[in-house]
Amino acid sequence: MPTPIHSPADLSPGDYYEDCAFHPCVCMRVDSEDDEIQGISLVDGSFPRSCSGRHCGVRKLTFAEALHWRFFGPADQTIPSDKRWWHDGPKRKRRASISSIIPEMERLPHFRTFQCQNCSAEMRVHALEIYAVCPGCGMQTKCRAFGAIGTELEDVIDAVLAWSGGGEAFAAVMKRRQEILADANDPDASPETETQEGGH
Repeated sequence: MPTPIHSPADLSPGDYYEDCAFHPCVCMRVDSEDDEIQGISLVDGSFPRSCSGRHCGVRKLTFAEALHWRFFGPADQTIPSDKRWWHDGPKRKRRASISSIIPEMERLPHFRTFQCQNCSAEMRVHALEIYAVCPGCGMQTKCRAFGAIGTELEDVIDAVLAWSGGGEAFAAVMKRRQEILADANDPDASPETETQEGGH
């Protein structure tokens, strides 16, 4: 369950939390002296989302809770329909929508090619890049809506990368990645395995 926050000191940059509008956010800055918590909304990318640590009812979220809040809304709160950012369908359909992300992600290209709006120069940019600088005129172009858990598949990948952590945890993630790649390249792999893991 979410953990109530009683002061900005209870959060650190990088933590997930629920702000006073019930948006799941990533904490970017805390100021104990001014009693302020600033973060980025995982719903619409709005920044800064500023709250009082003592008066706004902020609650710390786990990574799993932040994902649930983003896609299905708060698990323990009733939000007016006009304030909801998620599709309020049956739980069975919600699970199906999560499952549909996997094949969509498998079809996601690693790179995008597009033209600069200023000089028409062609650019090739990795799918996870948020900004690109035109090699012709130097104009910076925003390639994505937002660099966290937003409405794009790339935002889900960002969340997984953040979850991967470092040190031993990251080594375990890389080990699993090698296993997936080995399975995908195994000629004796079953069709089901190839369908589920071939795009990773």
